[in-house]
Amino acid sequence: MQRQKILFLNLRSSSNGLNKRILELDIEKCFDRINHNTLRELIIAPQSIKAALMRCLKAAVNPEFPEQGTPQVGVVSPLLANIALNGIENIHYSVRYADDLVFLLKPQDKAEEILEKVANFLATRGLNIKPSKTRLVASTEGFDFLGWHLVVQANGRL
Repeated sequence: MQRQKILFLNLRSSSNGLNKRILELDIEKCFDRINHNTLRELIIAPQSIKAALMRCLKAAVNPEFPEQGTPQVGVVSPLLANIALNGIENIHYSVRYADDLVFLLKPQDKAEEILEKVANFLATRGLNIKPSKTRLVASTEGFDFLGWHLVVQANGRL
């Protein structure tokens, strides 16, 4: 709910929501490709907690790729995706939960540059953008985020 509220506050008319664009990103097989070694390095916790998290990963790993992936239905997966993607918000203003990610762009922001920076960031974690599910839309066209469809109407209302 908090993330939808952040989007609402950034897209309302007093925040110039009519002029914003949304860069929707899909990370290709995010949960399947999160690198365990990278996660181990990124987790800031006592060794006992790190070990427990890594055991959770090992218990549900795809046997074909024993050093990557997280269980998609587990409660720990969103946490691990958030750890793996922590820092992506420093590229540009965005709202994210696990692998569901949208960037809010002002008219002067260059989507191509942001997309390139995101691709480089993801590459350091063994992840890629899925081009077929990545799109740039006007806030008035609408976009989906965490099960919500958000559209800024011509009168500025969301």
